[in-house]
Amino acid sequence: MIAILGEDHRLIDAHQTAVRVALRELETYSAARIRQGGANADRVTGNVVMAVYHHDTSRELDPQLHTHAVAANLTFDGAEGWWKALQASDIYERRAYLTEVYRNVLARGVRELGYEIDNRRDSKGHDSSFEIRGVSEELIKKFSQRSHQRDLAIEEFVTKNGRQPTDNEVAVLVRETRAYKLTAISTEELRGRQRARLTVDDEQILADLRPDRMPAGQAVESSEPSLEHAKQHIFERISVARDHELLTEALRHGRGRIRIEDLKGELTLQESSGRVMRNDREVATEESLERERRMIAAIDRGLGSFEPLGGDRVFLASDQLRPEQKAAIKSVLRSRDRAVSISGAAGTGKTAALCELQRAFTEAGRDVLAIAPTMSAMQPKRTPTLVAVNPKSASVWKYCTMRTAATTMQPRTPTPTNASRNATPMRLTA
Repeated sequence: MIAILGEDHRLIDAHQTAVRVALRELETYSAARIRQGGANADRVTGNVVMAVYHHDTSRELDPQLHTHAVAANLTFDGAEGWWKALQASDIYERRAYLTEVYRNVLARGVRELGYEIDNRRDSKGHDSSFEIRGVSEELIKKFSQRSHQRDLAIEEFVTKNGRQPTDNEVAVLVRETRAYKLTAISTEELRGRQRARLTVDDEQILADLRPDRMPAGQAVESSEPSLEHAKQHIFERISVARDHELLTEALRHGRGRIRIEDLKGELTLQESSGRVMRNDREVATEESLERERRMIAAIDRGLGSFEPLGGDRVFLASDQLRPEQKAAIKSVLRSRDRAVSISGAAGTGKTAALCELQRAFTEAGRDVLAIAPTMSAMQPKRTPTLVAVNPKSASVWKYCTMRTAATTMQPRTPTPTNASRNATPMRLTA
């Protein structure tokens, strides 16, 4: 709004600069497949064929700066000397990181023009970019008709399906609710329509927000506090993380106040000093690995140390369960270990199996407590953790947790490391 209706075209330049930086960063993760000599790997090429289109209006004709970057399925493999299909999996994996690269550069550019920014969060407390300080929520909503349409479509989806849509489903909802492009209108007429929606107070707000002069210069802050914040946040629940996850959180923390190159330099410095350990693209700290070692040791000490969870009685599982679900339940009830973990991919029946396990624990005289790492994980159709307490000793407990990791449902000895990465301390300390 300020760039277009407030006619501060310097903000357009700041946006386009941020886009260029983000796309250059994106390009560093482009790759091509290697299949020569029986190989099955990817090689980083560092180049992408891309067309960039800058737009300043939404489908509902609201002022909206945005850029479409259309990549061809091409990349040049310099090692083999020819063009190949683009392998974009690493780019896709880093989409949150690349978003924060763009936002950080844009926020710094906005601040350098003399504006102040306020970071924003959605209804769930998740980061949702930033706005220029001083623009009222009412004015933002007035010129965010597409966002309102998206939110209505999501509400209708939740009412109909009883759950929140996935990211892919949200993309479909957005596509299905968008209007056709209006091409038979000149830019001058479009701007006239947009300005006609402004009240006198709105116009005054936009006029007052524009700085009278360029500030003396916004100091770039050290990246170390942002990296330390990211380490505390990321390693609170996992022991090993991808390096781009650490950088993403650090960029959110230091938005508009740090430089990506300084942040990468700080990460390299901490690796050389041993404060951060790296194995390829995975990173950890000594504290996070030591915590995992203690957890694994506690689990190992409990192997075969308790009476079976199901006791001496025979439990008949529901006939509605599949054989692999019954096998997992039987394995848990026979377990004499302190901890048992069952992993299963989405749709394999973890929740149904947990319901049967709860019934089995109750019939065996166990007190059952369901726990989860977040409140959202306790919602319907989410799989919590069941804790079965030995009635003979309150200090002796076992738990059965179901996590999405494997392609089939199967019992296994649990490891606290994030299962989706299959990372263990040995990979980082070897």
